[in-house]
Amino acid sequence: MRRLRWVLYGLGFFTLTSGAWIAGLSIEMYELSQSLALLSVIWIIRIMVRLFLQPLAGSIIDRSERSRAVWMAYLFSGWFGILCALWINWKGASVLTLLVVVTGFQVFESVSSPGLQKLIQIALPKQALNRFNGRRLAISRSAAIVGPALGAELLAKTGSIVPLIALFALAQIFLGWGSLRSRVVGPRVSTQHPTLYAVLKDGWHYAGTRKDLVAIFVLAATASGG
Repeated sequence: MRRLRWVLYGLGFFTLTSGAWIAGLSIEMYELSQSLALLSVIWIIRIMVRLFLQPLAGSIIDRSERSRAVWMAYLFSGWFGILCALWINWKGASVLTLLVVVTGFQVFESVSSPGLQKLIQIALPKQALNRFNGRRLAISRSAAIVGPALGAELLAKTGSIVPLIALFALAQIFLGWGSLRSRVVGPRVSTQHPTLYAVLKDGWHYAGTRKDLVAIFVLAATASGG
Protein backbone atom coordinates (compact mmCIF):
# COMPACT_ATOMS: atom_id res chain seq x y z
CA MET A 1 0.00 0.00 0.00
CA ARG A 2 2.78 2.45 0.89
CA ARG A 3 4.45 1.94 -2.47
CA LEU A 4 1.38 3.40 -4.19
CA ARG A 5 1.49 6.70 -2.31
CA TRP A 6 3.03 8.44 -5.34
CA VAL A 7 0.11 7.24 -7.43
CA LEU A 8 -2.27 8.74 -4.83
CA TYR A 9 -0.39 12.04 -4.91
CA GLY A 10 -0.46 11.97 -8.69
CA LEU A 11 -4.19 11.26 -8.83
CA GLY A 12 -4.86 14.15 -6.45
CA PHE A 13 -2.71 16.53 -8.50
CA PHE A 14 -4.31 15.24 -11.70
CA THR A 15 -7.87 15.74 -10.41
CA LEU A 16 -7.08 19.21 -9.07
CA THR A 17 -5.54 20.46 -12.31
CA SER A 18 -8.14 18.70 -14.47
CA GLY A 19 -10.96 20.57 -12.72
CA ALA A 20 -8.98 23.82 -12.96
CA TRP A 21 -8.26 23.34 -16.68
CA ILE A 22 -11.86 22.47 -17.61
CA ALA A 23 -13.24 25.41 -15.62
CA GLY A 24 -10.75 27.78 -17.23
CA LEU A 25 -11.48 26.28 -20.64
CA SER A 26 -15.21 26.91 -20.25
CA ILE A 27 -14.65 30.55 -19.30
CA GLU A 28 -12.08 31.11 -22.06
CA MET A 29 -14.27 29.44 -24.69
CA TYR A 30 -17.23 31.66 -23.82
CA GLU A 31 -15.10 34.82 -23.81
CA LEU A 32 -13.70 33.97 -27.24
CA SER A 33 -16.97 32.91 -28.88
CA GLN A 34 -19.77 34.47 -26.80
CA SER A 35 -21.63 31.25 -27.59
CA LEU A 36 -23.18 28.95 -25.01
CA ALA A 37 -23.56 26.29 -27.71
CA LEU A 38 -19.78 25.94 -27.94
CA LEU A 39 -19.64 25.11 -24.24
CA SER A 40 -21.74 22.03 -24.96
CA VAL A 41 -19.33 21.09 -27.77
CA ILE A 42 -16.57 20.67 -25.17
CA TRP A 43 -18.59 18.05 -23.32
CA ILE A 44 -19.80 16.36 -26.51
CA ILE A 45 -16.18 15.92 -27.62
CA ARG A 46 -15.12 14.49 -24.26
CA ILE A 47 -18.06 12.07 -24.11
CA MET A 48 -17.85 10.91 -27.74
CA VAL A 49 -14.08 10.33 -27.62
CA ARG A 50 -14.53 8.27 -24.46
CA LEU A 51 -17.48 6.38 -25.95
CA PHE A 52 -15.64 5.35 -29.13
CA LEU A 53 -12.06 4.94 -27.90
CA GLN A 54 -12.41 3.11 -24.60
CA PRO A 55 -13.23 -0.24 -26.30
CA LEU A 56 -10.07 0.21 -28.40
CA ALA A 57 -8.10 1.28 -25.33
CA GLY A 58 -8.65 -2.11 -23.71
CA SER A 59 -7.23 -3.82 -26.78
CA ILE A 60 -4.22 -1.46 -26.84
CA ILE A 61 -3.45 -2.15 -23.17
CA ASP A 62 -3.83 -5.92 -23.58
CA ARG A 63 -1.55 -5.93 -26.63
CA SER A 64 1.34 -4.14 -24.91
CA GLU A 65 3.23 -4.29 -21.66
CA ARG A 66 0.56 -2.69 -19.52
CA SER A 67 2.83 -0.54 -17.37
CA ARG A 68 4.53 0.86 -20.47
CA ALA A 69 1.21 1.64 -22.20
CA VAL A 70 0.01 3.55 -19.14
CA TRP A 71 3.05 5.69 -18.41
CA MET A 72 3.64 6.37 -22.12
CA ALA A 73 0.04 7.57 -22.50
CA TYR A 74 0.50 9.94 -19.55
CA LEU A 75 3.91 11.07 -20.83
CA PHE A 76 2.71 11.75 -24.38
CA SER A 77 -0.36 13.56 -23.07
CA GLY A 78 1.86 15.72 -20.86
CA TRP A 79 4.20 16.64 -23.71
CA PHE A 80 1.21 17.28 -25.97
CA GLY A 81 -0.16 19.70 -23.38
CA ILE A 82 3.17 21.49 -22.96
CA LEU A 83 3.52 21.93 -26.72
CA CYS A 84 -0.04 23.24 -26.95
CA ALA A 85 0.62 25.67 -24.10
CA LEU A 86 3.71 26.98 -25.90
CA TRP A 87 1.77 27.31 -29.15
CA ILE A 88 -1.08 29.24 -27.49
CA ASN A 89 1.41 31.43 -25.64
CA TRP A 90 3.00 32.25 -29.02
CA LYS A 91 -0.05 32.50 -31.30
CA GLY A 92 -2.81 33.26 -28.83
CA ALA A 93 -5.89 31.23 -27.90
CA SER A 94 -8.58 30.46 -30.46
CA VAL A 95 -11.72 28.34 -30.42
CA LEU A 96 -10.23 25.80 -32.84
CA THR A 97 -6.98 25.49 -30.88
CA LEU A 98 -8.82 24.89 -27.60
CA LEU A 99 -11.03 22.23 -29.21
CA VAL A 100 -7.90 20.48 -30.51
CA VAL A 101 -6.35 20.58 -27.03
CA VAL A 102 -9.40 19.13 -25.27
CA THR A 103 -9.71 16.41 -27.93
CA GLY A 104 -6.04 15.45 -27.62
CA PHE A 105 -6.18 15.30 -23.83
CA GLN A 106 -9.29 13.12 -23.96
CA VAL A 107 -7.77 10.71 -26.51
CA PHE A 108 -4.77 10.02 -24.27
CA GLU A 109 -6.94 9.81 -21.14
CA SER A 110 -9.04 7.09 -22.78
CA VAL A 111 -5.95 4.84 -22.59
CA SER A 112 -4.19 6.07 -19.46
CA SER A 113 -7.01 6.20 -16.89
CA PRO A 114 -8.56 2.74 -17.43
CA GLY A 115 -5.07 1.29 -17.87
CA LEU A 116 -3.86 2.63 -14.52
CA GLN A 117 -7.03 1.45 -12.80
CA LYS A 118 -6.51 -2.05 -14.19
CA LEU A 119 -2.88 -2.12 -13.03
CA ILE A 120 -3.82 -1.06 -9.51
CA GLN A 121 -6.47 -3.78 -9.33
CA ILE A 122 -3.83 -6.33 -10.32
CA ALA A 123 -1.16 -4.99 -7.96
CA LEU A 124 -3.22 -4.93 -4.74
CA PRO A 125 -5.08 -7.65 -2.82
CA LYS A 126 -8.75 -6.99 -2.19
CA GLN A 127 -8.42 -5.55 1.34
CA ALA A 128 -5.58 -3.22 0.35
CA LEU A 129 -7.46 -2.25 -2.81
CA ASN A 130 -10.48 -1.20 -0.74
CA ARG A 131 -8.27 1.00 1.47
CA PHE A 132 -6.57 2.48 -1.57
CA ASN A 133 -9.91 3.28 -3.24
CA GLY A 134 -11.17 4.92 -0.05
CA ARG A 135 -8.14 7.21 0.13
CA ARG A 136 -8.28 7.86 -3.61
CA LEU A 137 -11.92 8.95 -3.41
CA ALA A 138 -11.24 11.23 -0.44
CA ILE A 139 -8.29 12.91 -2.19
CA SER A 140 -9.94 13.09 -5.61
CA ARG A 141 -13.23 14.49 -4.36
CA SER A 142 -11.47 17.13 -2.30
CA ALA A 143 -9.36 18.08 -5.32
CA ALA A 144 -12.45 18.10 -7.55
CA ILE A 145 -14.10 20.66 -5.25
CA VAL A 146 -11.08 22.97 -5.16
CA GLY A 147 -10.05 22.57 -8.81
CA PRO A 148 -12.72 24.66 -10.61
CA ALA A 149 -12.33 27.54 -8.16
CA LEU A 150 -8.56 27.41 -8.64
CA GLY A 151 -8.98 27.44 -12.42
CA ALA A 152 -11.25 30.48 -12.40
CA GLU A 153 -8.91 32.33 -10.01
CA LEU A 154 -5.76 31.57 -12.04
CA LEU A 155 -7.47 32.59 -15.28
CA ALA A 156 -8.59 35.86 -13.70
CA LYS A 157 -5.12 36.57 -12.25
CA THR A 158 -3.05 35.66 -15.32
CA GLY A 159 -5.54 36.45 -18.09
CA SER A 160 -4.39 33.35 -19.98
CA ILE A 161 -5.38 29.69 -20.29
CA VAL A 162 -1.71 28.73 -20.78
CA PRO A 163 -0.82 28.17 -17.08
CA LEU A 164 -3.83 25.88 -16.64
CA ILE A 165 -2.91 23.76 -19.65
CA ALA A 166 0.72 23.59 -18.49
CA LEU A 167 -0.27 22.54 -14.95
CA PHE A 168 -2.57 19.80 -16.25
CA ALA A 169 0.20 18.57 -18.55
CA LEU A 170 2.70 18.48 -15.66
CA ALA A 171 0.18 16.59 -13.51
CA GLN A 172 -0.05 13.86 -16.14
CA ILE A 173 3.73 13.55 -16.41
CA PHE A 174 3.90 13.37 -12.60
CA LEU A 175 1.21 10.66 -12.49
CA GLY A 176 3.02 8.63 -15.14
CA TRP A 177 6.27 8.99 -13.17
CA GLY A 178 4.43 8.02 -9.99
CA SER A 179 3.17 4.81 -11.54
CA LEU A 180 6.74 3.94 -12.56
CA ARG A 181 8.21 4.86 -9.17
CA SER A 182 5.55 2.79 -7.41
CA ARG A 183 6.35 -0.12 -9.72
CA VAL A 184 2.74 -0.59 -10.73
CA VAL A 185 3.17 -3.36 -13.26
CA GLY A 186 0.89 -6.01 -14.68
CA PRO A 187 1.62 -9.61 -15.64
CA ARG A 188 3.51 -10.22 -18.85
CA VAL A 189 1.05 -10.45 -21.70
CA SER A 190 1.13 -12.87 -24.60
CA THR A 191 2.64 -11.70 -27.86
CA GLN A 192 0.07 -13.72 -29.83
CA HIS A 193 -3.10 -11.73 -30.47
CA PRO A 194 -5.84 -11.74 -33.07
CA THR A 195 -5.98 -8.67 -35.27
CA LEU A 196 -7.78 -5.60 -33.99
CA TYR A 197 -10.36 -6.02 -36.75
CA ALA A 198 -11.07 -9.58 -35.59
CA VAL A 199 -11.46 -8.44 -31.98
CA LEU A 200 -13.94 -5.70 -32.93
CA LYS A 201 -15.83 -8.02 -35.31
CA ASP A 202 -16.21 -10.71 -32.63
CA GLY A 203 -17.26 -8.11 -30.06
CA TRP A 204 -19.96 -6.60 -32.25
CA HIS A 205 -21.15 -10.07 -33.31
CA TYR A 206 -21.48 -11.10 -29.65
CA ALA A 207 -23.26 -7.85 -28.80
CA GLY A 208 -25.70 -8.48 -31.64
CA THR A 209 -26.72 -11.82 -30.10
CA ARG A 210 -27.59 -10.17 -26.77
CA LYS A 211 -30.67 -7.95 -26.80
CA ASP A 212 -29.79 -6.59 -23.36
CA LEU A 213 -26.38 -5.40 -24.58
CA VAL A 214 -27.90 -3.78 -27.67
CA ALA A 215 -30.32 -1.91 -25.40
CA ILE A 216 -27.44 -0.78 -23.17
CA PHE A 217 -25.46 0.51 -26.17
CA VAL A 218 -28.47 2.40 -27.52
CA LEU A 219 -29.30 3.92 -24.12
CA ALA A 220 -25.66 4.85 -23.48
CA ALA A 221 -25.33 6.58 -26.85
CA THR A 222 -28.64 8.41 -26.33
CA ALA A 223 -27.71 9.51 -22.81
CA SER A 224 -24.27 10.64 -23.94
CA GLY A 225 -25.75 12.60 -26.81
CA GLY A 226 -28.26 14.21 -24.46
